[in-house]
Amino acid sequence: LMTTNCIIPLKDAYRDRIDEIISGTVKKVTRDSVIVDLGNNAEALLAREDIIPRETFRVGTRLRALLKE
Repeated sequence: LMTTNCIIPLKDAYRDRIDEIISGTVKKVTRDSVIVDLGNNAEALLAREDIIPRETFRVGTRLRALLKE
């Protein structure tokens, strides 16, 4: 599992998990961001500026991230 910081628009199910480490699976990688599947019909956007330099992601990779509002 990789660990990085992530800013995620909040869904009601995740409001009580702010400032917690959450896990997900990389769903799509673009030049500007990584889309993470959190399960339970929720996705997160990991912006390129929030990724550790030279860290790479592949579709299907599990990761952990800090949930921010």
